[in-house]
Amino acid sequence: HVRSRRQRQMCIRDRNIPSTAIFDYPTPFHLLRILKQRPQTIDDIPPPWSSSHLSHAGVEAGHALLGSTWRFPGMQVSGKDVANVGTACGDAINLARFIRPGFNNSELSGGCLHGGFVAWADRFDNNFFKISPGQALAMDPQQRLILECGYASMSTAISNHSGHVQASGIFLGIMNVDFKPSDSSVYDATGRAISIAAGRLAFHLGMQGPCMSIDTACSSALVAVHCASQAVRAHECCAALSVAVNLVLAPSASIAFQRAGMLSPDGRCKTFDHQANGYVRGEGIGAQVVSSRVQGRIHLKASLVKCDGRSASLTAPNGNAQTDLIKETLSLSTSTSQYAEMVEAHGTGTSLGDPIEVCAMNRAFEGQHHTLSGVKANIGHLESAAGMAGMASMITQIHQASSFPNGKLKVVNSLLYERPRDKQSALPTQRYQHDTTGSSGVSSFGYSGTIAHLRMRIAMVGASLPPSLRAPCSPRYVGRCFSLHEKMHPFVLDRFGDEQGTTFLSPLVGEVMALVQDHLIRGKIVFPAAGYMEMASAAVSAAGISDAAMLERIFFLQAMVID
Repeated sequence: HVRSRRQRQMCIRDRNIPSTAIFDYPTPFHLLRILKQRPQTIDDIPPPWSSSHLSHAGVEAGHALLGSTWRFPGMQVSGKDVANVGTACGDAINLARFIRPGFNNSELSGGCLHGGFVAWADRFDNNFFKISPGQALAMDPQQRLILECGYASMSTAISNHSGHVQASGIFLGIMNVDFKPSDSSVYDATGRAISIAAGRLAFHLGMQGPCMSIDTACSSALVAVHCASQAVRAHECCAALSVAVNLVLAPSASIAFQRAGMLSPDGRCKTFDHQANGYVRGEGIGAQVVSSRVQGRIHLKASLVKCDGRSASLTAPNGNAQTDLIKETLSLSTSTSQYAEMVEAHGTGTSLGDPIEVCAMNRAFEGQHHTLSGVKANIGHLESAAGMAGMASMITQIHQASSFPNGKLKVVNSLLYERPRDKQSALPTQRYQHDTTGSSGVSSFGYSGTIAHLRMRIAMVGASLPPSLRAPCSPRYVGRCFSLHEKMHPFVLDRFGDEQGTTFLSPLVGEVMALVQDHLIRGKIVFPAAGYMEMASAAVSAAGISDAAMLERIFFLQAMVID
């Protein structure tokens, strides 16, 4: 044993190891593996994820979609009950999480009051990813979800074999960042950055393929899947992880959308119905691995991204552009099925947007019958993650060989069927069996003008991964509760603003009462004078005043006695 140890030491001493080796091989495992190979110099051995180790044999029937991992409103566990959410009775819309009973919510009305929210969004297993609690507190909760779902997707899709994971890429769809950390820390610079959201996952998985965050508004998810497919096709990586996330943590964006007339006043998305009056916001995350190395049951046949170009207004849809998009995608997928196609529509539930989409799709299909579904009626519009919800719905329908009904559809919008030939679109209101041998489509249209459509098809019944590439089951996380919101000072919980200035209020209950209840004078609670100083300091901070503030002419006319 001693001789063997001395031999290893002599072997290492004779090695020409550059000072940067610890950065090129950042873990003891990687460095030891290189040293065991006894190279003349450490530079003679390529890293295990080098492109020289990759085989780019494409899948003849298209790219396989693997490792589906989803967390949507109404789901308690990932990927287990999409079918239940997609039924006609499924309704995952609840009161917005930023509504606080007993406080002033005067700016919130109509569509701002409701939304589809994911369960346990505040839970994160920081120990699993070796992240300190302090850093986890400064991280956008979206980054926490990306780590957990992205890791689970990769671990269930491919194993760490011959550098497969290291040679993979990451394409993230994300648009909103509502999170504000409670306290300032050294992690603030990375905690809320959209670019870091993708880079953090690549760092933890050791992935060295293409890595980018994509924001095209509501089409971000499908654009990410398209970019992932293109990267695999161009041999930039052997597999690509596409992720899309959206969390609604603050009311500011909801208020803006409400003022623009985008949200439904009653907080329900009534896709294809004559009472459609806007959408309701929703949350969710989805992750999907696009791979050319393995066979899978669902294949991505074709995808395409285009733009509305010049339309009626900046955010208005363009029916002709949608028709061209779907037509070109159909031609790329070489679909020759005689069966009716299934399509998951963008379907935001607006009186104008739904007819434009359906008529554009009818022109693209040129008389071929197809079935339309819209999961937004059940879980809301997930915005940057909406395309992942559409893919999850369609993949589940393909696996179960059935079409999901359109929730909230009672009376069809008459503008959908203005011409007899438009009736080629079937809008089921009940679940029924459907042949899935044909291709299926998913549409996603961003109010930025970027539009995307993809085609999926079942490859073979019972298809599975080769034994050499089978990965272990999805990891089991032990979540710890972390804050979703900026922690407000108890003295400035409510804020009112007008042209004359800003007013902060805080009711004498809960945490405020706990702070002053020990300040007793003659047996009665008296609000301390120092409390007023603390109020002024908190108000200056909450108002975002960066310059130094000075209090002048302070008078205490009467003590405030709390009964």
